[in-house]
Amino acid sequence: MADGTSIGACFHLLVAMSFLVESVTGQNVVCPSDWTGNTDNNKDTGVVTWSIPRQPSEVMNTACTPQSGSEFPIGITVVTCSAQTTAGDRVTCTFRVTVSDNQNPTITKCPEAVRKTIPDFDPMNPVFSVPVSWDQPATDDNSNKPLRTSFTHVPGTKFDLGITTVRYTTRDSAGNEASCSFNIRAVVQPPVNHTLFRSVTSERFTVVWPQSENAAIADYSLLVWANGTPRPDSSQRVPVTLSSDQMKYTYVEQAVTSLEPGTLYNVEVSSESGAVVSSTQQWTRPTVPAGLTSTTLSPTSAELTWTAPSSGNVEQYRVTVGVREPVYVPREMSRVILESLRPGESLLTRVSAVVGSGKMRQEADSSVTVSTGPLNASQLVAYNYTESTIALVWATSPPSSNEEPYMLLINPADAEKSYLTVSDTGNIASAEFKGLKPNTDYMIRLISNSGLSVGTSQKTRPGRVSNIRPTVVTNDSITLVWDAPTEDEVTSYMVTVSPAGTAEDPNTMLDTSRIFVNLEYATEYFFSVVSVHDGIESVPQTLMVTPGVTQAVTEPLNMVAIVVGVVLGTFVLILAIIFCCTFWKYRRLQGSEKLSSARTGRTNAALETDDHTYKSERRVTDTDSGEIYELPNDPSKASGPKQFSNPSTEYENAVIRPITGKTPPPVQNKPKFGRR
Repeated sequence: MADGTSIGACFHLLVAMSFLVESVTGQNVVCPSDWTGNTDNNKDTGVVTWSIPRQPSEVMNTACTPQSGSEFPIGITVVTCSAQTTAGDRVTCTFRVTVSDNQNPTITKCPEAVRKTIPDFDPMNPVFSVPVSWDQPATDDNSNKPLRTSFTHVPGTKFDLGITTVRYTTRDSAGNEASCSFNIRAVVQPPVNHTLFRSVTSERFTVVWPQSENAAIADYSLLVWANGTPRPDSSQRVPVTLSSDQMKYTYVEQAVTSLEPGTLYNVEVSSESGAVVSSTQQWTRPTVPAGLTSTTLSPTSAELTWTAPSSGNVEQYRVTVGVREPVYVPREMSRVILESLRPGESLLTRVSAVVGSGKMRQEADSSVTVSTGPLNASQLVAYNYTESTIALVWATSPPSSNEEPYMLLINPADAEKSYLTVSDTGNIASAEFKGLKPNTDYMIRLISNSGLSVGTSQKTRPGRVSNIRPTVVTNDSITLVWDAPTEDEVTSYMVTVSPAGTAEDPNTMLDTSRIFVNLEYATEYFFSVVSVHDGIESVPQTLMVTPGVTQAVTEPLNMVAIVVGVVLGTFVLILAIIFCCTFWKYRRLQGSEKLSSARTGRTNAALETDDHTYKSERRVTDTDSGEIYELPNDPSKASGPKQFSNPSTEYENAVIRPITGKTPPPVQNKPKFGRR
């Protein structure tokens, strides 16, 4: 039997002394019985001990291999016992030791719960899954043999919103297994705006708002009423209780039904205590325009008509022809004329009922195909023209050759090219004159090699306005300003606005500005400005402005005035600098002359006072002229200003009068003090 202290660390074998008595010669060795047990704890072996049974008297010195107390590996090990008889014979016996592995493998570093947030979640276009990664668990087993590990998900798998359990299971070769599991929770961020809407139709929308932190609010209430109607009391609130499914998310949603089309609704979310969590507004979609039809008027024009929706509101209509820029018309209109279309073409045209603006803008479309009329044979049509271009089309005849069979001439000949040559391109050919003058009548002649000669006349449009801009924008008014055409006469300007801002629409005026009042806050207004001359309208210039939202444009400075001002200012500055320098030099020169005169005057006064009372005691003879000059011997006795302290220096600056009365030659030496 094994030592008792190894209990829990080893498995012990108690082998009973078993005598296998056989009726033969009595010379067989007796082995212990077969043994079955488990591995020691955290080992891939088991320690087995036994006792040798009592042997027959003829058997001596019994020993077994492996010995008792050895470590036996997992599986079956055959133990051989041998002995010697008194007769000198060697006898053996065997028994089996079976060690089994009943210890489970282990899983370590099993991840804890993983939370993953879907970034930039948009309830309008929701994404309901997100990939999640984690570090995989580690496995180990006492058998030191390879393990078979299975799992329900691998790192990087996309997980749906909510809670999903990930499970790992590992098994050893003996069938023992271990497992671990953890939860993946996929959630979304709260919407950027406190309250959003999705699934908006003409009769319903879904309100979306974020949960309170840690889901502190379990019950909400929703109050919805049409803008402009009295606010209902709290008894009309719709209770919203978080379901178990909604608890998976970080936002709450509630559908609102039985609404009116094209209506602005106020939406208020409150907590269970009645405190308002958020409030906002939302439009429902308008009703689709009914009875949209198209009627061909000419090869270059067509008419669109429709019926206003029978229920709900419409602020304006948007008309889009093919890929052209859309045009907005007031809600009072249900008919528009489409012009400058190319003959013989079909265009998909949409008429959209529009309410709201910005992110709350809602539209409902209806579409129809617009077709223009065909061209007659030998017909030249100006189908599209501006202030500087005229585009023409004509029906072609089968050409007799691949040469250029058509020539177009224009008069007055002031275009970029006064004639155009066009090759046959099919049933309809086209050309365009450019560089024309506005408000000018042009005669155009088409000549072909086959003898075709047709003509037409067309007047170009007035010059269009430019730089249309809002200079003042308030919550209910807009001041619109534009620049007049630079090279054209204008009789008046016509401004249209949709939705209509005043009773006067369109507005005709002579000024290049217009103030629109009584507008709706945060509503998109489409302005179109054309110049008019001799009853012809220019190409419209358009702008979308939203009261209370659009930023006003600061009026640009007059650059010509700025340049002229800078030049004049620089010139005046230069003149001022020149004047100051000249004046300073003049004063400097004047000061020098006064100082020199003062010094000379003082010397002469000393020499000439008292009618030459002081007789010369010293004489100087000019070696060049032979003149004799007399110098005073004691200048200090002369009257007048105070004499200089250095007589010799003073004499150098004196005007020395010769006895002969002639002017002495200039003094050559310079003064040793003062400025000349």
